[in-house]
Amino acid sequence: MLADRAPGGTAVHALRPCEIDEILKLADEWGEIDGSHRKLAHRGSYLGRVWVSPSTVLRILLERGRQLPHRPPRERRLAVPWPAWVEYRPRQVWGYDLTAFGAASTHALAILDLVSRRWIDTLLCPEATSV
Repeated sequence: MLADRAPGGTAVHALRPCEIDEILKLADEWGEIDGSHRKLAHRGSYLGRVWVSPSTVLRILLERGRQLPHRPPRERRLAVPWPAWVEYRPRQVWGYDLTAFGAASTHALAILDLVSRRWIDTLLCPEATSV
């Protein structure tokens, strides 16, 4: 009877010891390469070894006093300047983005002003060609 049993127990969805071991093994094998608990969680599922969330990987590593190697942030690259012939003012430098809808039967072409970042026009085309 339930009245005779002590309250408590463990959650049905709690991690099993074998899953915790797999997380720690992944950290040993791939921690230097992946460098983050997010990538490590995805690596575990790609390899078919453990399916856990990134926050679970971080929690397990912190509970065991483990840390992934720290990587300094990447150096910021200098922006490539515009060519000398370009006048950097609105409605002079345009770009476009082409998107296919459905079974590639309709295409939408968005024309954008790269300086003011405004939407200039939209074209609907039956095919993605220069026509």
